[in-house]
Amino acid sequence: MRHPDFVEYLDRPAATAPPRINLPRIGDRWLLVRLVTTNATGQQLLILRDVTSEARLESMRKDFVANASHELRSPLTVISGYLDALVDEPGLDAGWREPVREMRRQSERMRGIVQDLLELSRLEAHGGEASTRRWTSAACSR
Repeated sequence: MRHPDFVEYLDRPAATAPPRINLPRIGDRWLLVRLVTTNATGQQLLILRDVTSEARLESMRKDFVANASHELRSPLTVISGYLDALVDEPGLDAGWREPVREMRRQSERMRGIVQDLLELSRLEAHGGEASTRRWTSAACSR
């Protein structure tokens, strides 16, 4: 096997985690490669484990989080817009002022959670670093 991750793992087995290697030519299979050295004789055993189903489940989870976040964003924006208009409405019945303010606070909290999910989704997809924006109080209080 000449995969760069595997070669790097062989060069530094103690320093790196066992690689997950994609084999697209063999039905898009994923293998977890682990090298085990016995203490007594120093012999090495190479263990290959098929983790294709785990890789597919992880991919489905990432796709679901990304899609759900995007789908929640639009209706939440509409709800927040109406609540913003209502909270500033001078003709709003006094009994509704506090419930509308609370709904507005909760919609802002939900918007922050959706933004955090979108950021996590972006990071997983592109392997980048988190933005320097402040995490929402909703995310920090979880």
